This record gives sequence, C-alpha cells and structure tokens, in this order.
Amino acid sequence: MTTTRHVKKVYQKGYAKTKHLLSDPRLTKVLEIAKKNYRGKVDKLLDLGCGDGYSTKILAAALKAKRSFGIDIASEAVKMAKESDINAIQLDIDESNFPYPVNYFDFIFCGNIIELVADADHLLSEVKRTLKPNGICLVTFPNIASWLSRIALFCGYLPFYYRVSTHYDLGKMFGSVKRGGSTGFIRLFNLSSFSLLADLHGLKNNYSYGIYEESLPAPIKFIDKIFSNYPPLASRLICVLTPNPDKITK
Repeated sequence: MTTTRHVKKVYQKGYAKTKHLLSDPRLTKVLEIAKKNYRGKVDKLLDLGCGDGYSTKILAAALKAKRSFGIDIASEAVKMAKESDINAIQLDIDESNFPYPVNYFDFIFCGNIIELVADADHLLSEVKRTLKPNGICLVTFPNIASWLSRIALFCGYLPFYYRVSTHYDLGKMFGSVKRGGSTGFIRLFNLSSFSLLADLHGLKNNYSYGIYEESLPAPIKFIDKIFSNYPPLASRLICVLTPNPDKITK
C-alpha cells in the first residue's frame, strides 16, 4: 500500500468529519484571526482538506465570504460538503494541480493538511499560483521542534508527532503501543523550515501563532499553553502567508 493510499484510508474512517473541530484550539484561533483581520474582505474562499464542509461553513461565515470552495481526497467527505453548499471536489493534491485559474482566491485555508501530503512543494506552489496578489493563506501544522518533542527526544522517545509505522503508534513518552494510532503524518516541519520552504515557493510567512495540543494530559496541557505563546516551541503552529511579489518561482 502506498503512503498516499494509506492516508486516504485513514482519512476516510473519520478525519473527514470536522464538526468536532469547533472546540479545537486550532480552529478557534483561525476563526479569531479571520474575524479580526479579514472579515468582509473575501470573495472566494478555498478550504484544502475541507472534509464534510462543516468547518468550511463556519470559516466562511467568519470571513463573510461570498463563495466557498473545497478540495478533499475523500469521496464521502466531498459528497457531504456539497450538501452544505460548498463547491467541493474530490482531488488528490499530491497528483493533480488545483482546477482553478491563476490569482483566483482571496483566502486559502490549509488546516492540518500539509503534514499529510507527500509533495509539500507542489501544494505550496499551487497555493501561490491560485492565490490573488493581495490574498491570504493560513496554514496550520504540528511543530516537530515543540518543547515537548525536544524533551521526548532527549529522554530517548520519539518526537511527539513522529510516526514510524502506518499501523501502530509506538515509542512515545506517553502511553504504550497502540494499534491504529497512526495519523499518517508524512511531512513534519518546525517554524524555520516551513518558512524557508514557503519562501522558496514565493510565499512570505508574515506572522506565526503558537497553539497548544488539546489531547495532552491536564498538567502537561497547562505547560503547553504557556509555551504556545512562543511559536518556535509551541506544539502546533498557524502561519499567515502572503504572495511575495519579489520572489520569482518556476
């Protein structure tokens, strides 16, 4: 089974449902950023990995976007998104270009998707191509260099988000071997490596926010919330990208 097929299989089982994300600190922060800075300024919104479209609708409402588009690898998710009036299509981002013209979107949301694709370069180049010159792209992803991952590695455990198996979650500081625990992460970034890669594809990281990990045990989560105020050590990151007019990409 290829990596892409594995991710698709895992995703079809439950990741496509997004209603649970309403209480997730990542989406909460994204909505806060959207309302504060971009509300009423968005004509066309694209949600990469839109799932069932539930969180797409919430984001569109926060932005007051006039038209909402979505891309997802899961056929059932796309079907549900269409029922929510999202212009959704099924597409494997690793294998195909986005079916939209140049400079088409005002706002692109890439929420916890870039770590699931094999070709992050292709994803970022397509974001650059389809984003308007004054457009915004918000990207969220786990931070491989978080404070917790650094401690885990020092103590002889795997970094928090790293996986060595497509069938088991093992070698972690918290918990024993778990079957079916792999989320299918393929690409992992820290803040500096992501910013550099985005820049190579003509996208400037203007600002970064740290987010805590909701699934941590209570005492650890409290510490994680403190570290979320310092993005390079935060468990998860949100980066605000804009096209760099001075960067010429191939």
